[in-house]
Amino acid sequence: MHLKENKKVFFKIRCIKGSGTMDVMVIGAIIVFVLLPIFSSIMERYILFTKSQIIKDAMDVTNLSVYYALETETLGKGYVGFNEDDVLGIYVKMLAKNLQLDADLNPTENSVVDYKVRIESVIIYTEDLPTTCPDGVNITRPAVHSCIVVPVKPVFFSNIITRITGKEYIELKVHVDSDIPINN
Repeated sequence: MHLKENKKVFFKIRCIKGSGTMDVMVIGAIIVFVLLPIFSSIMERYILFTKSQIIKDAMDVTNLSVYYALETETLGKGYVGFNEDDVLGIYVKMLAKNLQLDADLNPTENSVVDYKVRIESVIIYTEDLPTTCPDGVNITRPAVHSCIVVPVKPVFFSNIITRITGKEYIELKVHVDSDIPINN
């Protein structure tokens, strides 16, 4: 009787232990189909967030450069005058310089942008304040509002993303409101 009990225990231990090959395959499948996609999506979001922050910083500096188009005789007063053609010309020129784009807003070498940038709006708010900009932000002081659409390529799983969306890029809509410094 003692011998039969040992066989049962040995058999149970052997069945519980399992196959080493199967364990490696299960662990490999978990890494490939669970951990890598999660890591890739987190990194993709981080890269997009970093690019959007770089673009926002460049847009903020560009918004402040529009200050050169303002009429200097009105800067110290509550009213701020400007020429709309000058504003847009300066904005396009400085945005191209800050984001390393050509004159048509196409990316050049070392640009954070991957395709042509589209300017949706550039608005200077000087009167009828407080108001709300097109993107829903309350404007209480004279400010420059700008919104651009920046196409960027996905880094991880780009083939899958382009097949799902039907586009070669992801469009980042970036909005910045910069206050115009005035004395009241």
